[in-house]
Amino acid sequence: MSEFRLTRHIFVTELRRLVRDKRAVFSAVVLPALLYPFILWGSGQLETISQETQRAQDVTVAYDLQGSQAEWLDAIRAGLSEAEPITLIEVDAESVVAAGETLIDDSADAAEGPSTEQITARNAARVRAFEDVTNGEADLLLITRSDPAGNGRLLVQVLFDVQEDASREAQERAMRVLRDLEREATLERRESLLGGDPAAALALEIVDLASDEDRGGDLLGRLLPLILVLILVSGGAYAALTVFAGEREQGTLETLLVQPVPVRAVTYGKYGAVLVAGLVTVAVNLGSLAACTLAGITGGTGGLTEGSAGVSLGRALTAFIYLPGCALICAILCLVCGRARSFRAGQHALLPITLLTAIPTAIVLQPDLVNTPFLASIPLSGAALSLRDALRGDLAFGTTLAMFLSHVIWTALVLARLAFQLEPERSLHGADDRRDRPDARRAIAFGFASLLAMYLIGARVQAAYFAKGDAVTGLVLTLVVLVPALALATGWAGARARKEPLLQQFWLRIPNPLVLLGAALITPALSQAVHRLLSLQQEVMPLPRSLDSSGIEAMLDSMSGPQILLVMALLPAVFEEFLFRGTLLPALRRDLRPIQAAAWSAGLFAAMHLSLHRILPTFSIGFVCAFVALRARSLWPAIVIHLIHNASALLGTEEIAAKFGWQLPAWYGNPYWAFGIVPLGILCIVRGTRSSSSRLRETH
Repeated sequence: MSEFRLTRHIFVTELRRLVRDKRAVFSAVVLPALLYPFILWGSGQLETISQETQRAQDVTVAYDLQGSQAEWLDAIRAGLSEAEPITLIEVDAESVVAAGETLIDDSADAAEGPSTEQITARNAARVRAFEDVTNGEADLLLITRSDPAGNGRLLVQVLFDVQEDASREAQERAMRVLRDLEREATLERRESLLGGDPAAALALEIVDLASDEDRGGDLLGRLLPLILVLILVSGGAYAALTVFAGEREQGTLETLLVQPVPVRAVTYGKYGAVLVAGLVTVAVNLGSLAACTLAGITGGTGGLTEGSAGVSLGRALTAFIYLPGCALICAILCLVCGRARSFRAGQHALLPITLLTAIPTAIVLQPDLVNTPFLASIPLSGAALSLRDALRGDLAFGTTLAMFLSHVIWTALVLARLAFQLEPERSLHGADDRRDRPDARRAIAFGFASLLAMYLIGARVQAAYFAKGDAVTGLVLTLVVLVPALALATGWAGARARKEPLLQQFWLRIPNPLVLLGAALITPALSQAVHRLLSLQQEVMPLPRSLDSSGIEAMLDSMSGPQILLVMALLPAVFEEFLFRGTLLPALRRDLRPIQAAAWSAGLFAAMHLSLHRILPTFSIGFVCAFVALRARSLWPAIVIHLIHNASALLGTEEIAAKFGWQLPAWYGNPYWAFGIVPLGILCIVRGTRSSSSRLRETH
């Protein structure tokens, strides 16, 4: 029998087994459908967070204020200037006025208003005129003219694009100013004009340049990737557990592997069954979700109903572009379950998969993020961005090709790893006998719990104090109270499980002074490398305008130089390293290889900072700190690296250096000097840790 026929036979056999398994059908089809209320609620929370992020961003408003009502024009200018961060640009908008023919179309009041074609053509002309007038630098255009009817009213026109986050936020801010003025004008006119027209002195016309389909596609593009990930993981996980961990527990997998059957046939056959089960789950659940949406059963999320109704069937079918992402997720599920020795062990191993797949997918919630071939090549993130662009109608061939090729390569690599670990010699003879890793699992679980605590508690505490104008207190409370509490909780859990004293769970011993000296010597080169890495990352993933730094600048302005170093350099270095390198890293090292332990510690450290645009530099710093801490079996070298890096970054800015009256010397930023002393630093670390190891062996 050929390898293809063997693969097909295994594929069909596994599918039949899954169909006959009532638990699998229930878990893959029925159970996810019951979770829709929670999914929709979570999407609403994420949308709220996105809106809060937008409120802090700086927007640009172009205006052309003309009319005989000088006092109202001055009031509009003053209101916009005093509003939340708004950059004002004065332009000549006559071409936009001409494109719209009239600010307020009188034909709308007639029995037969303008046709759909007329409205579409007029808005298209407005879009072209808007881009020509503002040169693409403004998020909103505000136009005022006197009413040609001569009734003393001031006509106000607001042009924006609801599909753009910054434009939508600019519209909300401008409308708060205009509505206040409209109420004031109405009261004034009613008091001054005896027997006159009580209409408002301001007449507003809000023009959304985006079509209904674009608005619906934008909404679904932000929600659907996360929904797909949750459905696919919940549906494919049980199938992967059944065909891998369940068979291994029953002994049938070993029986299959000793047969004269190619490992690739077993791998591809079982993977195909899991993939089909996952896709069927997605299809059934999306069909149910669509039916609920059309019926108006959306758990109070009317926006989802509106968005789904506005998207055409042709654009909805572009969701098939996410198939490479589905294939990669199912391959990851098979790889994880293929390593499990039992069904229960596989369930424990799959616990972090939902979060690990949702984090890169959540990139679609980032405002003002433009998809590029580089971003499209990132696993899962690229698929989510391509799906968002497809539903928006902005899909490009280059990004699509990059996403497809990269996900095919990643899927092939994962399947190759799966086939490697399913080799009979490795699978039957207990290769990887370290599967029972309670310390590592406990550390990873507490690491993710720490991330949730930082997000749910720390971020809210900082936001609350930031709203009061006291961002320093919120940051200090997070670092001094919350982070040590998380570290102590992790250490207490380890001490209770291992029945050891609490202090033995932390790497608190003082290392050889040579190690501390070596850590200080390698830090300048590390800082320069990280800065260059940050620049490279921002070239392919530019910082969006929504990431406004005015709040941080205001906080720094309110503090003296020593206070800045204390809050921004010393406290993060001590308490963050205490959690990640003093608590989590020792627990990880008990069960994992040094590289694996360092990678997990650095990954959790980068995720805690909640910044996708700085994740690679933060990971690099965390990895170097973890590696030096592993070598010294102490967190103090990591604290030295972290402290020097933060302090040099702060003192490298002119504003903070001016507060000290001293700045870093020019030679400190010289790469030749910085990288030239790295070998000396490495020599000090090696020598210091070698002598410590020798004394430890002599003691034993």
